[in-house]
Amino acid sequence: MKGIDLCRQIGNAPALAPWVKREVAPGRGLDDKAKADFVRNGATTFFHQVGTCRMGADDASVVDAKLKLRGMEGLRMADGSIMPKI
Repeated sequence: MKGIDLCRQIGNAPALAPWVKREVAPGRGLDDKAKADFVRNGATTFFHQVGTCRMGADDASVVDAKLKLRGMEGLRMADGSIMPKI
């Protein structure tokens, strides 16, 4: 809810007036309960990026089958970037 208030403060700053037309969401005139409902109903998880580092035996691969990072001794990649999907 504090984030909504801060965004409104920034969006209503005189310096942004030439580019601001209107508030689209959550809508003006909301009391604290309505803002809390907006946050509660709109909050969701985001997808985490996976599969951004190729695993394989070719030169285009970032890691090998044992997660060893190519070009760096003693370093392994052990995060979601090497997972093809979750």
